[in-house]
Amino acid sequence: MLVDNYFESDLKDIDKSNLVNLTNQIYTTKIKISLDKGQKLFEENNFNEAAIRFEEALKTSEEMFDTEEKKLEIERINSIASGVLNPIYLERVNPILNKGKELVIKESFEENVSTLNEALDLFEKSLEITNTMADSKEKSEKLNEITSLINKTCKTRINYIKELSIQKIGQGDYEKAIDINLDLGKEIKVIIDDIKKSIEKLQKGLLEKFNNK
Repeated sequence: MLVDNYFESDLKDIDKSNLVNLTNQIYTTKIKISLDKGQKLFEENNFNEAAIRFEEALKTSEEMFDTEEKKLEIERINSIASGVLNPIYLERVNPILNKGKELVIKESFEENVSTLNEALDLFEKSLEITNTMADSKEKSEKLNEITSLINKTCKTRINYIKELSIQKIGQGDYEKAIDINLDLGKEIKVIIDDIKKSIEKLQKGLLEKFNNK
């Protein structure tokens, strides 16, 4: 910080405080402009552009010096964005999620693993949309619901592949059984990699929230 380089007196702390306050005021003004634009775009039913403006406001708030004012700005932005945009995101998510649920509960899915794959694709798409929502109770509940569905569907898919392998062994088709087990190993590796990525994202999010406090 420039103040650190040019001041070596009792006034340094005062000047640093003034600089922090002035800088944060500038960011606060930029945030207000973005939020006003976002709300106007939302009222005009331009939801995608509105979302961009709210994300812009949140990004600006993250550039602020770590103060109570920064924390309040982030909370204010999330409050406005969640109230305005989250219902729209949920309207997009629910039909996709429900379609995935319908595929999972079909009795015929055992005959074709591609049905499970299709359901997982829908759940992952739902998860992607939900992750763009502003932090709120509704977002947390929806994320928990989707991740639970993904976990259950992955387990069902693994069990299906294992049973198919056992059937091939019983039929004496050992070459096919080996291929299936190799596929199962790849399947489990993909799931583990996905879990690792999810944990890394969660840890990163928690760290960012901790640093913003």
